[in-house]
Amino acid sequence: AYYCYRHTFEGLLHNGHADYLRGALAVGCLLNIPEYVRWAIEGPYSIYAMLDNNVDRDGQYHETSLVYGLHTRDLYLTFAEPLRNWRDEHHPEGLDLYREPRFRWFYALPNAVMDCAGHAPNFGDTAPDNRFALPVDPPFSLTDYVLAERVFAGSRDPATRSLFASILHFLTGGDLPRVRANLAPSNLDLGWWLLCHGEDLPAEVPPLPAWLRRRVEGSWFLGQKGLALLRTGRGERAQAALLRFGPSLNHAQLDELGLIYYAYGWQLIYEIGYGFGSAHTRTGWAHRTASHNLVVVNERNQLEAPGSGGSLHLFASVPGLQLVEASAENAYSSEKVSLYRRTVALVGGAEPSEPAYLLDIFRVVGGRQHDYFLGVQTQEYEVEGLELGAEQPGSLAGPEVNWGTKVGNDGDIVGYPNRPYWNPPPGNGYGFFYGVRPGKAKGSTWRITWPLGGPLDVHLRVHFLLPAGPKEKGEALPMMAKAPGLYPHNRSASYAIVRRRGVEPLRSAFVAVMEPYPASKAKPFLTRVERLACIRAERVQMEPAGVRVVHTNGWEDYLFSGGLRDGPKVFATPRGLMEIGGAFAWMRLDPQGKPLRVVLHGADVL
Repeated sequence: AYYCYRHTFEGLLHNGHADYLRGALAVGCLLNIPEYVRWAIEGPYSIYAMLDNNVDRDGQYHETSLVYGLHTRDLYLTFAEPLRNWRDEHHPEGLDLYREPRFRWFYALPNAVMDCAGHAPNFGDTAPDNRFALPVDPPFSLTDYVLAERVFAGSRDPATRSLFASILHFLTGGDLPRVRANLAPSNLDLGWWLLCHGEDLPAEVPPLPAWLRRRVEGSWFLGQKGLALLRTGRGERAQAALLRFGPSLNHAQLDELGLIYYAYGWQLIYEIGYGFGSAHTRTGWAHRTASHNLVVVNERNQLEAPGSGGSLHLFASVPGLQLVEASAENAYSSEKVSLYRRTVALVGGAEPSEPAYLLDIFRVVGGRQHDYFLGVQTQEYEVEGLELGAEQPGSLAGPEVNWGTKVGNDGDIVGYPNRPYWNPPPGNGYGFFYGVRPGKAKGSTWRITWPLGGPLDVHLRVHFLLPAGPKEKGEALPMMAKAPGLYPHNRSASYAIVRRRGVEPLRSAFVAVMEPYPASKAKPFLTRVERLACIRAERVQMEPAGVRVVHTNGWEDYLFSGGLRDGPKVFATPRGLMEIGGAFAWMRLDPQGKPLRVVLHGADVL
């Protein structure tokens, strides 16, 4: 106990500190050592200090990883019972952590509010996601359920008990006895706990609060943690996208403005994940910026200079359109980047049978080379509109380096034993891309289709759009490359890469449209995707982008993006000139050209 107590003076508030503090607290309560107990509740690094500093207004843990947040919830829960039963002259009735608002928020459906179409997003140091999984209704999570049981039984605060009664009723579809009977035989720890502590719900259970239901079912953003979740569709057609704009704290990876996209049961664009912390594939590959789905500047990792975290500029959730725009210039302050901004829109899904797609616009100003990476967890793919050359020797880092084909079962590079935390040169992850095939676009658009398989035979077709404008601004150089998973037993990857080089400060606006479809039931639903030329713009903050998307049923989507305080921008379209003033507009036309939907966000003219 003294060993744990001694370590609690190190001035830290992370989950390791909570482990030490709870050890000293437990012994203090059992053996009546008041000093250990007082330190846990009154010291500068107490459980209350951890709640105040580590749990944000959205009920999220400060470290940049969901799995570490769930682990910390287990740790904090072990403070509640000893303190509730502790008695001394200053606390004759004990201490009730369950009454603390942050404690209550911390345990309110932590998995469900972050669910992405049946998946837990594995940003930061979290395991790979190679599984097919469709969402369930209600979104039952054993973790959410067990935590709710514990808090409901442990609390005597009416507000807390009411909230967690509604959570248990929601998770179990109104039949808590059935769920308990089904789970207890296969989970002895839970069964014994329920036998001793389980309580019946009241006769009248309030519905799940509207604010919590919105977080479970709809799109929402976490302003303090710097995350945006976009959701559309339900059941088999559910789609979700997560954009992380910082800050990057403990257990973060170098991936500000990283994007993860889910649909039809799969994580469509790959997040390599996290395993053994010292493995070479973790330190040299999965942790590095290039392994993520974003833009790398000057072949450098993000966050090589002090500072992290970005800003949210746009967020909208309306039927048929889920939108977010965020920036994170701090990520590349080392490269003197003045603009690092991503606009993501989930379009469609308003009706049960309506398919949806994702629009991705990534703008960068600064540096001399921009590499847009998009990885998928398969090495099979088909190309359209792109001539690919033969596989080049070596890797994306050059012919003399190839780490991606030398990964051992333990995640270390074969031939380099006893080097924990080694980062294989050149240190930016480029040495893990192998089988690089340079390409040449035949026109202004090319497509890559990846088959992910599974019960629905899911395919992801991505339309890449060349910049609309003079090539002297920097010509796009597409290529394909293979890459490993975190370990050999994880799914390997292939990446589409779009490279632009030019005079510093280089200006780029990468545009891609991602079209998932279940090949077992449907064919691709988009017949044409093209970038529209902006022929006139006034007082623009950043390069305008216009995209036309044509559906197989004749619908036409027009999507326009620019700066919030931009003046008018005029685009040439097949239906004549279109003008937008402001940040974002979406218009859907029927085959006769009649508007079906029009949405303006941060815009006043279309």
